[in-house]
Amino acid sequence: MSRKERWTFASLAVLSGFLGGFVAGWAGHGVGAFAATRHLRVARVVNAHDFVLLDAKGAKRAQLHVAADDQPNLVFYGPEGRTRAILGVSAKGMARVRLFDEKGDPGAALGDMASGRSGMVLLSSKRKVRASFEVNEEGFPTLRLLGNSGRPRVGISVTNGHPGVVLLDETGKTRAALAENDQGQAGLTIYDANGTAIAGLPLAQQAKAR
Repeated sequence: MSRKERWTFASLAVLSGFLGGFVAGWAGHGVGAFAATRHLRVARVVNAHDFVLLDAKGAKRAQLHVAADDQPNLVFYGPEGRTRAILGVSAKGMARVRLFDEKGDPGAALGDMASGRSGMVLLSSKRKVRASFEVNEEGFPTLRLLGNSGRPRVGISVTNGHPGVVLLDETGKTRAALAENDQGQAGLTIYDANGTAIAGLPLAQQAKAR
């Protein structure tokens, strides 16, 4: 065997050993990684005070956190960064969903009300309540439409299974009422500024409005 043949044979032997070791190491590393993945332990509980979700541009779009008053809140943000919705629980344990407009001003709220009843309120651009809907303890619904003064001007409700509509003046006094009685008969009553019935269909007796 010539010197050139011996060098060629030796080089091939070294190269074969190197490739063999590389392939063996790569295969062993792959098997080890696969085995580690199979035995990866996933945490069942994660303790934290704040979770933030970012969009593709890195802007904050949602946040699950404990607020400064120690109450949990889930907040959603618009692409401009303004708050658009909040799901939270108050210090008194009342759950509420609050919705905000594109300027970040509150527009609606749904959930437990201060009275303990379930309901919904709609607000104007000046953050004044303009409409409310709630269900009382007996399960009867009431819809109220409020004027500029913040007082109810129209009320639609079901009381003891009987529907009714009430119109009120700016002082909160009833001026007209349309209702159904226990016999299933409908009646319309008109009241003066003092709350006295002055007309009706059928003709109402003189009585004070509620």
